[in-house]
Amino acid sequence: MSQTILEIKNLYVNYHTRQGDVKAVSNLNLTLDKGDKFGLVGESGSGKTTLANAILRMIKPPGYIPEGKINLDGTDVLSLSESDLRKFRSTSVAIVPQAAMNALNPVRRIGQQINDAFVDHGVKLSKSELNDRLAELMLTVGLRSEVPRLFPHELSGGMKQRVSIAMAVSLNPKLIIADEPTSALDVVVQRQVIDTLDQVQEKYGSTILLVGHDMGLMAQFSNRLGIMYAGELVEIGSSTEIFSKPNHPYTEILISSLPDTKTKRKLVGIPGLPPTLINPPTGCKFHPRCPKVFEPCSDLVPEKEIIDEKSFFFCHLSTINNGKVDKKIVGTK
Repeated sequence: MSQTILEIKNLYVNYHTRQGDVKAVSNLNLTLDKGDKFGLVGESGSGKTTLANAILRMIKPPGYIPEGKINLDGTDVLSLSESDLRKFRSTSVAIVPQAAMNALNPVRRIGQQINDAFVDHGVKLSKSELNDRLAELMLTVGLRSEVPRLFPHELSGGMKQRVSIAMAVSLNPKLIIADEPTSALDVVVQRQVIDTLDQVQEKYGSTILLVGHDMGLMAQFSNRLGIMYAGELVEIGSSTEIFSKPNHPYTEILISSLPDTKTKRKLVGIPGLPPTLINPPTGCKFHPRCPKVFEPCSDLVPEKEIIDEKSFFFCHLSTINNGKVDKKIVGTK
């Protein structure tokens, strides 16, 4: 039986604005097991980074969490004190930030910055032990042994991102959140970063939550995928199942937007714009842009369609029975 590392139940995250509260994450439920490589995909503004920050308890005013539970390896994250949070971060959960070039201190050597994490968490290492640990970390992420002696400006963008991965795994956390770690990198370096995450996961057995919008990269890395739209998870399943038979129209369009070198076809875009999350659409939030919209979509919130223990989607169209509409679903999430 697999060990549950992360369990999120009925999570809401809002942001106060003058116009009203932005409902960035709504009634979100997610479970990750030990060793999962989970890809969280969606357009910009869909709530992916907000969810990552909520797991880390890094939602700052005007943001707030009005409701929900986050349990990480037996710890109730939302009830932790500030002193416990400091220990919790890096030892239980760590983040690989989106812009590593901005996350690294430009006036401190790489080795010093990694050692800061050890010092902050009371890990006392002798000079030789520190050098051995730094060498091990550099080997794990595919960097030369002299990198700890260098300053950030002496490294390329891809090398900085791999340093961020080394910093994230330095205290062996149970969960690693990689927030769009390949943004602003060329295709070759993107592949190197994804391969590095693979190597880290294989060596340490960590659960990895990869946040992004590139379905192609997600297909290369993830064994499970979650599709996020307008603050909600609209579909979760294995990567193989989702790419071979997507159940939600939004998922289907995301996959259709990928170029295919084997066949000639027109790339499909999504019409319209993402909805405002101050006053989101009634019913299914995707219905104003959905090519398969029909009668109940604009009024009724779709019910959870369970495929198996770890796979489900929210849509009035049941694609389980050969893509035919077999019922009108009435329910709430």
